[in-house]
Amino acid sequence: MNWTHKYISILFLLLLSCNSSQKANTEISNNDKKIIRHNNIVIVPDLSNRIDDSLYPRQLKDSDIINVTVSLFPDLIKSYNRLSMQKDKISLKLLNPLDVPNFNELEPNVTIDLGAFGTKQFERIDFINNKKDISLKKSIDSFLKTSKTIYDTAKTKGYTADLWGFFNQTLDEYYFTLTNPINSPKAKDTSRNILILLTDGYIEINTQSKQSCPEKKCRLLNYYQIEKFRDELNKDNNQSNAKAFFSKSGYGIVPVQNENLKDVEVLMLEVYDRSKSESGRVTKHPSDFEILQLFWSDFFEKSGVKRYKIVEAVSSEAAIKTVIEKFINEES
Repeated sequence: MNWTHKYISILFLLLLSCNSSQKANTEISNNDKKIIRHNNIVIVPDLSNRIDDSLYPRQLKDSDIINVTVSLFPDLIKSYNRLSMQKDKISLKLLNPLDVPNFNELEPNVTIDLGAFGTKQFERIDFINNKKDISLKKSIDSFLKTSKTIYDTAKTKGYTADLWGFFNQTLDEYYFTLTNPINSPKAKDTSRNILILLTDGYIEINTQSKQSCPEKKCRLLNYYQIEKFRDELNKDNNQSNAKAFFSKSGYGIVPVQNENLKDVEVLMLEVYDRSKSESGRVTKHPSDFEILQLFWSDFFEKSGVKRYKIVEAVSSEAAIKTVIEKFINEES
């Protein structure tokens, strides 16, 4: 090899080495990018006839649960070792945003959004520490007062609860958004999407009949569907347990195709067991709650929900606080 060829070979190796080094440095830089998580909690109530205490008496009202949830928000600001620029957010939204005609006017009062302060950290601190007229404490009071107004309106209207439509369409790519998120070469804000769903677990329409859901799998989950499943299970000659029978039965709620669910953690609260007597004794086996749990677990898993928990109606604020705190602290 002459010196010319040798020189070209050395130069080529040096260039290759530089490119490799530059690529490695880029990868290190990308790996060093700080990902900052912020809690984004949305409370969604089912405003159907389940909120009528005369029909479905419960020891806890939705207002109690909303109160407990919002009262936890100040402590959540301290999570993830963030010392500043928190973008945590808590809000109340509707299964069907059109149910309450003036909801757009009410929505700012049922939203607490630390991201609204952007880079103004001193204003954020004053808000959190209740040092100004616009404060976290006053915002919580406004949140609870406005949510009561929404419930009072719902009790006079008789809304339906299209849970299937909510998961299929309402919960879109903009449903959980942070305000003023950072996305720089050094840091990126991400949203931890927590959905707290207050519902009895039934998907019903105003006119119910055996023909409302003639197939084993549909977009409803009503009394007739639950009774039909229970009858078939109890007639099963193989005497399968409820879970094993469900998996082979073909029953279920039609899954949705919604890519946004992969980032959502669902806490379904206040699922109501209509098979219980007034004294709390289960009158049918398996109970309505056990059947609802089978249907909803199957739906969440097949629809690609990131994480979920289904909780039967509880008896005290202390109990519901424990449930909510545990769910938030046990993030995936």
